[in-house]
Formats: sequence, C-alpha cells, structure tokens
Amino acid sequence: MTIVRRRGQEKRRDRRQSSNLTCSFQGVEFQVIDCSLGGIAIAGGVKKLTGKDKVNASLSIPNKDSAPIILEIPMSVTRIDEQMQQVAFHFDELSDEQFQILENYLTGRKTLL
Repeated sequence: MTIVRRRGQEKRRDRRQSSNLTCSFQGVEFQVIDCSLGGIAIAGGVKKLTGKDKVNASLSIPNKDSAPIILEIPMSVTRIDEQMQQVAFHFDELSDEQFQILENYLTGRKTLL
C-alpha cells in the first residue's frame, strides 16, 4: 500500500527535498534548506531581500569525483518567512543542462558534465 502525504494546502508542482547545496549572491553564501526543480529555500537572507527581488545566484552542487558544480541561475523571491528566518526562491530560467544537473542531483544519479 502506498501512502501519499500532503502538507497543508501546498500547491507545489515539484517535490522539495533536503539538500547539502550552498547558494551565494550579493557576496554572501547561504545554506540551502531544501531544493526542487522549481526552486530553493535558504536559511537567512531575510533582512537583505524583499518579496519582489530578483537575484542572479550561484548554486554550488557537491560532486564526489571533483570540485563542486557551480550553476549561475536567475531567481525570484517567492516567500520570506521572518519567523523561521528563511527565504524561498523560484528559478526564473534553467537551461536544459542546468535542469539535467539538478534532476540528477535530486534523484541521486551521477552528474556528468
């Protein structure tokens, strides 16, 4: 039997999962709390951003075999949670290659460049 859980009234197209990624923009590096093919949530950054901000961020994906993979991705702020000190972003544009790299990371497949 398969049990599907749904948190509250979430309206997500892409499932989020915990991550060990880092995201940097405006000269500051942030821990990525969770990630999906649609976007990320970071710890911190609440005081630096507003709900209308767009940023060009660097997303660092660990790579067992070599240096981390760095993706330059434009993102828009979708939610700021001051109580939890978190900011959620939506990816504005992902190239086919970036999408494939993220999909491989999220599914645990080896990333090939």
